[in-house]
Amino acid sequence: MATLLLIVIYIAFMGMGVPDSLFGAAWPAIYKDLDVPVGYASIISVIIAAGTIISSLNAAKVACRFGTAKVTLISTLMTAISILGFSFSHNFIWLIICSVPIGFGAGAIDAVLNNYVALHYKASHMNFMQCCYGIGVSVSPYLMSLALSKAENWNQGYFMAFWLQAGITLVVLLSMPVWKKVKHSGQIAETEEMQIVVPTKKLLQSKNIRIACIMCIATCGLESLCTGWGATYLVEARNISVDLGAKLIIAFYLGMTLGRLLAGFIADKIKCWNVIFFAEGITMLGVIMLQISNIVCSVIGLFLIGFNAILAPNILYLAPEDFGVNISQSVTGVEMAAMYVGVLGLPALFGFMTRYLPISVFPVYVAVIFILLTVSTAFLKKGVISSQDNAKI
Repeated sequence: MATLLLIVIYIAFMGMGVPDSLFGAAWPAIYKDLDVPVGYASIISVIIAAGTIISSLNAAKVACRFGTAKVTLISTLMTAISILGFSFSHNFIWLIICSVPIGFGAGAIDAVLNNYVALHYKASHMNFMQCCYGIGVSVSPYLMSLALSKAENWNQGYFMAFWLQAGITLVVLLSMPVWKKVKHSGQIAETEEMQIVVPTKKLLQSKNIRIACIMCIATCGLESLCTGWGATYLVEARNISVDLGAKLIIAFYLGMTLGRLLAGFIADKIKCWNVIFFAEGITMLGVIMLQISNIVCSVIGLFLIGFNAILAPNILYLAPEDFGVNISQSVTGVEMAAMYVGVLGLPALFGFMTRYLPISVFPVYVAVIFILLTVSTAFLKKGVISSQDNAKI
């Protein structure tokens, strides 16, 4: 039963990725169709990320009250409804309204499933789960590119993605009895009962948690920047068509997926920190390639930067080990909130910058974020969680 449930979790996590890449792939067509400034993409990103931060910080409370299974089902359903709403949108206000449920659903399911897998499965399964997220974010821009190339209709692309998300929601719904059977096993029941809710303010008394949060902001901010602005950068700075931009940005999502797949095979053989260093090395090559003013180098660079996605699951997997099983859900919630601060702030800042600077500064901005990531990683590794630090929590 535990294996069957793991498959369901993989599928649910795939559903998390479906809406995340749709907007970035469709935005070059959306802003022209709705006749709004290109920088308005940041408004949608801010709304989604804000909802995600709020739900992540409250994930421990919600999980303790309703359980992982119900949170997963409700979150997946909310996402499906939001995608359907996008498919019927014909003005920017409606896009804003439909963005709200995506944020609240994403934060809850992300925090509870990451903690659940970290507690009950091996590190390889955490990376494979995140790999499934990569499948979701790779499939949806492909669907969008089909819609844009055939009829230049981004609404149709969202409608196609809705049916995919609706199918995933059905799978999660049908799996409810499986969750109940697995929960009755001694180990899982015991760990769920051990979970306690720790206030965010108290958690942040730990210096290492604060540094980990900076690392989370940088890694997910970099990822969100590429998903939200990568296609627009290729279209505007490299002078390619909108539908080709939607297709080429898939290279980034493929890098995410392949990176997490590779990490899944090696995570149980080497330490999580070594996996993190490996991912940052590949990402550095991608950042360098992105600086070259050539469409081929840009696409290769985005592909390699996709390997940055390996960092998040390994950071989260360390939470129960480094901070304790009893508060891992609270720690995971704070780390997830920090990740979405990056998702919220860094792409939004770039959107603001495009009002005064050309979008061609995108590679330089990516490089600055990567430097922040590597510096915070070095500090966290140096002061990696000690028993004294844990005592403050």
